[in-house]
Amino acid sequence: MARAADALDWKTILARAAQGERVVLRHAGKRLAVIPAKDLERLEDLEDDAEARAALAEFEASGEALIPAAEVHRRLGLPG
Repeated sequence: MARAADALDWKTILARAAQGERVVLRHAGKRLAVIPAKDLERLEDLEDDAEARAALAEFEASGEALIPAAEVHRRLGLPG
């Protein structure tokens, strides 16, 4: 993980990220990062997984019953 110098060289920062490197910056005392697209995809996948787990936990806590796919199809007039 690279740390950018005080004078920002965006061309270099973006080139490093494009090569798979994570670049950490500081702005107003906060850490910011320029990350490769593959890292962003991993983060999005983790968020999706967390949202799915939360939705499942909410459903399980509701006490509602599952409806079999065949019943859903029947109710909607779909084949199968």
